Amino acid sequence: MEHVNTLVGAIIEHEGRAVLRDDSALRSTNERGDTPLHLAASRGFIGMCKCIIGESGERRDLIKVQNKKGETPLFGAVLTCQTNTFVYLYHVSKDLDVALTNNDGDTILHAAIQGELLDLAIIITHCYPGLVQTRNKDGTTPLKVLAYKPSAFRSGTNLQWWKHILYSYNFMDTLPESYMANNFMDTPSESYMGNSGGQPFMTSDVGGNKQDQPLITQQQSQKEHRRMDESAARKEEKETTLVGMAKAGIVEVVKELQNKVPSSLHDKEGLVVVAMKNIKLHKLGEAHHVDERETVFMTAAKNGIVEIVLAVQDKIRSVVHQTNSNNENVLLMAVKNRQTKVVEALNNHLDKDLFGSLILKVDSRENTVLHLAAGTSSNSERSWQIAGAAMQMMWDIKWFQYETSLVPEHFIFRTNKDGKTGGFKQEHKELVKESSEWLKETSNSCSVVAALIAGVSFATSSSVPGGTHKGKPELEGQPALDAFAIASLIGLCFSVTALIMFLAILTSRKQAQDFRKSLPLKLLFGLSSLFVSIASMLVSFCAAHFFVLKDKYKHILFPIYIATCLPATFYAVVQFPLYVDLLKAIFKKLPQPSITSSQF
Repeated sequence: MEHVNTLVGAIIEHEGRAVLRDDSALRSTNERGDTPLHLAASRGFIGMCKCIIGESGERRDLIKVQNKKGETPLFGAVLTCQTNTFVYLYHVSKDLDVALTNNDGDTILHAAIQGELLDLAIIITHCYPGLVQTRNKDGTTPLKVLAYKPSAFRSGTNLQWWKHILYSYNFMDTLPESYMANNFMDTPSESYMGNSGGQPFMTSDVGGNKQDQPLITQQQSQKEHRRMDESAARKEEKETTLVGMAKAGIVEVVKELQNKVPSSLHDKEGLVVVAMKNIKLHKLGEAHHVDERETVFMTAAKNGIVEIVLAVQDKIRSVVHQTNSNNENVLLMAVKNRQTKVVEALNNHLDKDLFGSLILKVDSRENTVLHLAAGTSSNSERSWQIAGAAMQMMWDIKWFQYETSLVPEHFIFRTNKDGKTGGFKQEHKELVKESSEWLKETSNSCSVVAALIAGVSFATSSSVPGGTHKGKPELEGQPALDAFAIASLIGLCFSVTALIMFLAILTSRKQAQDFRKSLPLKLLFGLSSLFVSIASMLVSFCAAHFFVLKDKYKHILFPIYIATCLPATFYAVVQFPLYVDLLKAIFKKLPQPSITSSQF
């Protein structure tokens, strides 16, 4: 660090100590527009930051410098989770007008939550309480960004059993309850504005002193909005060019522009801008569509974050009646996105009459919960947390039957605007076909193995080691002979049972309702019987072989027999995930919540 201090001192000595010039080495930038302070902050070099800024903060104006993305060194520290560096830069720049938003309109708090740096996000809320209510160019608050992060919550994560234990002992301090009450709404006048419509206030207990303080001053608000408008205008102009469209990978738009203006690749920038503004970019608009009526509460329900849903509902009882632009309430949205934990939590948490009134609502297309659960209103971005078409089918039926139990019987006959009922079969024809093919292939393979084992077990059980004398075994009374007799009988019995189960699957009708319990139970019993028959066959073999080698290789017999049983062990390990999935599909009340397909 002495070398850095010496280098900075030499630069200041050479350029003059009065004011840093525009061409100063400390203001030089790389291809991304980052200054030395940007780089030092992003790497967490606090000592280097102090050398650049100065012990007395004489060069702290460098904190206000923005790169090509509109990011200050504060952004660099936040994006790379350099907490100590961020706190230092905050204290140095307290009384400076530092831009807290980038060209996209995202604040440092948006960036921290987007990266799931939640401990740093808490620090940011204490340093800059006004950012809690600041919206980006899409009108999204930081809390709404958090509602898109199910992995940051227990309800949105499928933990393994040992992680459950660790999680139950993970005690953490929580934010004041006023945070949730003040931040959940998207409408300022209803969420954080006072009754008189004045400046927003919140309770802060930073440093142990509770006091009411303004979240964000009018001057700060105007400056932030001005920056956001300017950056949005620059970005809009940039995105209306052919080069911008090409870089964004929007092939359809580029082709359409070339068809409309064939010489656009050689024209000046102004001609391309005019041409792009006259083309209807439907696909581009759909890709960036944001439902302005979708609040944090509904976003949390869509992403399966039970903690936010219940916390907001406890604070604002009427929030459950909110709907989005498709007239979907919280239950319809949870059912559509297969968020089973949210539906179950609301069922247990809400008043029975209130829950009953919400579940009977329909969306703008008159889809009921049964339409949404059956997939009549398709949502291809969601899938169950289970592999295989057959398992997906089993959980689809379980989910549909659960929703059917919550609504009156006549709901199954209600039609939407497309004239479709909330039936299950018509929407799952392809999935039934795929599931049937998988079951057929699995049963064919397993039935062949079961038939072979049955033949071997029958031949083994009909022969007696050591022969017989007057109808009695020569080795009668030997424990190994008893083990051989019992194991061969068990192997024959279970191999025949497995063969019958797989044949029953092959000859079944394979209708949609058969995937609820009939086919899963047959498959479970068939696989279990096949495993037991394989294990019994190996035990009977080892018991019969024991009489041959017991005298000469008595000390190494058991390790050999253990190695012989390894195939059965490998089979059990390979089939264990399928066993678990079958048990869940048969006995679990509700499927696990869905996840987005992008995670695969």
